[in-house]
Amino acid sequence: MLNVRLSLVFLILWLGILFNVERIYEPMNLASFVYVLTSCLAVLIICTPKLGKVTLLQITGFSLPVYGCLKWYFGYPFSGPNLPITVTECVVLCVTNLLAFRVSMGIDEFVTAAAKAAEMVSPRQPLSLKDSSAELYEEVQRARRFKRTLSLATLTFKGDASIEQLDSLFNKAKTEITRKYIESKVAQQLVGHCDAGDLVAFQNGEFVLLFPETSAEDVKIWMHRMEAELKSKIGIQLQVGVASFPDQECTLTGLVERAKSERVCLSEYDFSKPASRDNASENAATRSEIGV
Repeated sequence: MLNVRLSLVFLILWLGILFNVERIYEPMNLASFVYVLTSCLAVLIICTPKLGKVTLLQITGFSLPVYGCLKWYFGYPFSGPNLPITVTECVVLCVTNLLAFRVSMGIDEFVTAAAKAAEMVSPRQPLSLKDSSAELYEEVQRARRFKRTLSLATLTFKGDASIEQLDSLFNKAKTEITRKYIESKVAQQLVGHCDAGDLVAFQNGEFVLLFPETSAEDVKIWMHRMEAELKSKIGIQLQVGVASFPDQECTLTGLVERAKSERVCLSEYDFSKPASRDNASENAATRSEIGV
């Protein structure tokens, strides 16, 4: 950011000197169109994003012929006594291009860095089911190829009572905003507590979660812990269905449909068995052993 500020300061000082050069040194008499041309070029260079694909030499190679054409069009002589003026005008164009180019590059670098920082700060969000289907299929194929355990769960939240109360007080738009807010909170909770190799997708108000090398019982216990945290935060219940590969289904579509058909409230499950979903390092080590 400091380099951008310095480049911008130098450009402003340079343009200030340029527009007062005839007052500072009276024998200097630049062509009037040169002031307009340098200003337009500076604005064009700075306002053009992603200028890194164009080199400074290419910009100068474009501006000098334009300068020559305009000088010929307005009837200014090139050589003879006017040769020093012509050289000075070319130098003015080149210096202006250089300073404007440095400002533009600095702005692009700052924008790129800010975007990357925003991505790092922003919470991980689930992909849509359509966009993540390739990864889901890949995990199912990997489990089949290496004969590993895999579980898939579908999830939606149960909030009939609260929705009915909202319907009596608010209109349809406010209800939809509330639902989107709950979906966002559920997504943050799920994504924030998933391991690095787990997949979370969302479509039409329900979540699809894929847990490689995890049994169905461990998934249910993990879901129960997520529901307890969500209930304490926003007061919702989860309806969860879990399908296991290869015990119940052998395809992604079959796993999704089976999980949907077996979706019930978590209060109906027996959670006497301790969960093993917290051991993320063990899952990562197993993946590395099989080369995934």
